[in-house]
Amino acid sequence: MVETSRGEPRSVDSGAPHEGDLLPAGRQGRGKIAGTASGLVVAAGFVWSANIPGGGTTSTSSILDYYHSSGKRATGIIGALLLVAGCLLIMWFFTELRSRLADTTRARVAHTFAITGAALIIAGAGITIGPTGAQDFSRRPFVGTAVADALAQAGMIVLIFGVLTVAAAIFLFGLTALRENACLPR
Repeated sequence: MVETSRGEPRSVDSGAPHEGDLLPAGRQGRGKIAGTASGLVVAAGFVWSANIPGGGTTSTSSILDYYHSSGKRATGIIGALLLVAGCLLIMWFFTELRSRLADTTRARVAHTFAITGAALIIAGAGITIGPTGAQDFSRRPFVGTAVADALAQAGMIVLIFGVLTVAAAIFLFGLTALRENACLPR
């Protein structure tokens, strides 16, 4: 026996929807897959793009070392692509989550925050990887340490705002689910 979202007991059987279920069994599985995949891919993207120098106490030599190593630049590009893929998965996950909740203002705002945050992360990754892309894909010379450092700092600020916006979405979705006493992924 398991409880439905309304706290009513029901027996576990073929997985067919029962009264009180928020979603049919197949849709619940998609939400779990989207949530797990988005977390893993975004984390991998952040780890892989962490080697892009810029900001803080970054030295000129570390910036030059990065931009003169095709292997390090390739790692940064892979990290940015993973961030983009992870953000698309975030959008999918939050859309699945949104479909499980009532159509309230808080749920709509949370969904908007999630999509906006994911878009900011994509934009931040694009800004951060810009000098690498210009060097690798246009065969232009290195843009210079000042430009590369400034773009890395700007991209990181946009990434941080994106992450904070997604965090706000998670908080708002959590409040919405608590208010509805919704049974989220089992």
